[in-house]
Amino acid sequence: MAQVVAGIDGSQHSFEALRLAAQVARCRSAALHVMYMYEPLRTGQASAAALVVAAGTSMTFPTDEAVMREATARDEEERRAHHDHAEGLLRQFINQAEVDLSGLEVQRTAFSAPRHVPRARGEGIARRSA
Repeated sequence: MAQVVAGIDGSQHSFEALRLAAQVARCRSAALHVMYMYEPLRTGQASAAALVVAAGTSMTFPTDEAVMREATARDEEERRAHHDHAEGLLRQFINQAEVDLSGLEVQRTAFSAPRHVPRARGEGIARRSA
């Protein structure tokens, strides 16, 4: 089945894009895929903190595997909670858009952005010289 993809970020422009994408999907009997990209959570913070606390005033870091396993589990918990929050925002944005999605096959995806995404000012985007 064909798909129409719409990105949404909570802005009025993205709501309008979703409305248009829903119309196109309906006209083409296509599925609608609504996507939300969120900033990645910096990982490893709990791991690093656990090492510093375990080291205390010593300048040598512990190699205790239990400390590292616990810290890594906390990092993973934080990532999951961050992703769950993003999925909640995606649902909230779709509801705020007030778009009629009845009769459409709708897939929703929240995903973490790459570590570096070029900004609107053109950062990281190649420019052609005249």
